[in-house]
Amino acid sequence: MLGHYLKIAVRTSVKHKGHSLINILGLALGMACCLLILLFLRDELSYDRHHPAADRIYRVTEDMEMVGQAADSMAITPAPVAPTLLQEFPEIKAAARLMPYPEGALPGKLAISYKNEKQFYELLFFADPSIFDIFFLPLVEGDPARALAAPNSVVISQSAARKYFGDDKALGKVLRIDSGFSDEEYRITGVYRDIPASFHIHFDGLISFSTLDHVKDQRIAMGEWFMNDFYTYVRLADGASAPQVEERLAPFVQKHFPRPEGAPKITLHLQPVTDIHLRSDLDHELEKNGDIAYIYMFSAIAVLTLLIACVNFMNLATARFAGRAREVAVRKVVGARRSQLIAQFLGEATLLCAVAMVVAVLLVWAVLPAFNALAGRHVALRLDAAAWLALVGLTLLVGLLAGSYPAFFLSSFEPNRVLRSSLVGGVGSSAFRKVLIVFQFAVSVALLIGVGVVWDQLRYMRSQDLGYDMENVVVLPIRDVRLRERVAEVKAEVEKVPNVQATTFTALIIGRETPQIFTAVHGVKNLDMLGSLVVDWDVQKVFKLQLLAGRPLKPGEESDTAAGFLVNEAAVRHWGFSSPQEIIGVRAAWGGWKIGNIVGVVRDFHHRPLQFEVEPLVMHVRPLVFHYMYVRIAPEHRAETLAGLEKVWRRLMPSKPFEYFFLDDEFARYYRSEERLGQLLGFFALVTVFVACLGLLGLASFTAEKRTREIGIRKVLGSSVTEVVLLLSKELTLLVIVANLIAWPVAWYLMRNWLQGFAYRTDLHLWSFLLGGLAALLIAWLTVSYQALKAALIAPAEALHYE
Repeated sequence: MLGHYLKIAVRTSVKHKGHSLINILGLALGMACCLLILLFLRDELSYDRHHPAADRIYRVTEDMEMVGQAADSMAITPAPVAPTLLQEFPEIKAAARLMPYPEGALPGKLAISYKNEKQFYELLFFADPSIFDIFFLPLVEGDPARALAAPNSVVISQSAARKYFGDDKALGKVLRIDSGFSDEEYRITGVYRDIPASFHIHFDGLISFSTLDHVKDQRIAMGEWFMNDFYTYVRLADGASAPQVEERLAPFVQKHFPRPEGAPKITLHLQPVTDIHLRSDLDHELEKNGDIAYIYMFSAIAVLTLLIACVNFMNLATARFAGRAREVAVRKVVGARRSQLIAQFLGEATLLCAVAMVVAVLLVWAVLPAFNALAGRHVALRLDAAAWLALVGLTLLVGLLAGSYPAFFLSSFEPNRVLRSSLVGGVGSSAFRKVLIVFQFAVSVALLIGVGVVWDQLRYMRSQDLGYDMENVVVLPIRDVRLRERVAEVKAEVEKVPNVQATTFTALIIGRETPQIFTAVHGVKNLDMLGSLVVDWDVQKVFKLQLLAGRPLKPGEESDTAAGFLVNEAAVRHWGFSSPQEIIGVRAAWGGWKIGNIVGVVRDFHHRPLQFEVEPLVMHVRPLVFHYMYVRIAPEHRAETLAGLEKVWRRLMPSKPFEYFFLDDEFARYYRSEERLGQLLGFFALVTVFVACLGLLGLASFTAEKRTREIGIRKVLGSSVTEVVLLLSKELTLLVIVANLIAWPVAWYLMRNWLQGFAYRTDLHLWSFLLGGLAALLIAWLTVSYQALKAALIAPAEALHYE
């Protein structure tokens, strides 16, 4: 019986080649899109699940709540938290700290050299030896039990080892590392396998935590309970639960965190490490995480794209019901049961789906490199057991979904009615097909509108006045502990290079998250945590900041006793002063280290991307943490100017690598996720429109074929080609218009919610909706009109002889 069904399925497919090709291509495209999204989702959901006992690994996070302010949720904690938790909580099996060298609120790269020849900037963290007891970091050289035990020990990745030593063994060799705290030699005590992409943190090496014991630097606060610079991870013992530990964290905080009057309220939490990538957006995240909302969005797109492909199959199958109606009637007369007919039609659908799946896998394999480039991912097509199970399951699911309605519809015909009359199916099947067409194009139009809104928001962000000039600004990363003593010398030498207009130093790249530092001003009761930007006295020359009151910073104001502070308008408003002039000369205390006067107020500028509001900002001079040199150059002769900068760099800092980038290029990276979202939405929107038009092409072809004789009669009676084309196109065009009416409010609601995530956003413009709707309508009309024109051009005599 199965062989008989298969033979009929093959014969039917071969007999209607065009119909079958449209079905296979539509299903293949829908499946390919679904597979691409499933690969993307599998990659996103796999983060941090490769660690042994990943379900028992947690990051300790901290909420700090100032009086009268919303709590700040941070990924960092004080240094004593990890060892104290391990000592007092038997439920905790292991605890470890990671500490990057801080560049503002983000990890900074360290300057590394081997024999003063191979010089690079690498991302290295200070780490406890127990880090190997928590995360899966297998060593290919060295012993994890001793690798980070001694001071000035470093373990590096395989990629870093190849970069410095080629195929030679790295173990025991010595690197020179300027950690930002000191410039010393470090012995390589281990090489670990490269970190997989599905890890929420990535680094090129780990330095032993004990190294910090002998580094005398005021920024390292090993015993302070209110200095948050450390990422704390714990692994719970077998049988211990996170809620059980969380219950005891409040008494732990009360015991160890001193809380004098005015101090913030502290709360500690355990965050599952598997939640960090998709469900965490805390201050001081080590890397930019994903977003669970995009997982839901792309899951919905995968389902909708697959449904559109299935709708095509249903439409074409039910449209051609007359060709199968007599076959069904005869089979019923000779004794076939309805269940057998349903099985036959479902089998035919599944066979076509199996062929479509093969085509879909080939399509995915072909476009995966381009998809990875578009999405900024390294998704791989691995045909393991789980993948094969998913492919088979998806084939059966689509076969059942696409074939269910045609199977039940075709098998419901009554033999006596079919054999006596050619009018089968009635109005119901036609009405259902119209509903399906409307659904297809409603989804397509909504996606096209979404693309328009995303690109409109990107255009809006890129066209806004940021309040400063980033054009022709070169950024030179620098890691040199002796720079604090050579700032004036370096500036003077660089400014001698032809076409260099001005220079300034900062602690971080403009646009990145600024550290929040306790800041108090005279006359304001509450102690605040405000954004802090360390600059030098020429910051206004380079960025062309507009001074509203007071004066610029001056050389020599970096000392603790003679500090000068610049603030922005947002800080003036935050502290309750009525005008910028009123705050000039007010005494301010920063971070418990510096006390001085506010000497100037600058106009608000976007020191962070437009996803964020302009926040209160305090700027001052502190050479201890200068990490970047900004050089404003003339737009002419760029290559010669950059060559001159490198020549000066090699003379002043021969042991440090020379790297540079332009600030506007760096700022463009901050909008990369929105840009990729727009590109991905555009890609899937085009696919859904194309698949929907494949269905329209098949239906238009069938409609034209069915009305061939009618067209011939109309032409004999005087109808023009244009009138015939309009006649055949009118109904399907109206359906697409109805789809627009449904898609517009849905797209408006979804895109309005998406725009709420931006502090500065464009409005929802009518043109986004009109263009999306008109694009779908035009494509659909061209698709239908092609078949209509073919039918209209048939000679009347030939049309009247049809059948």
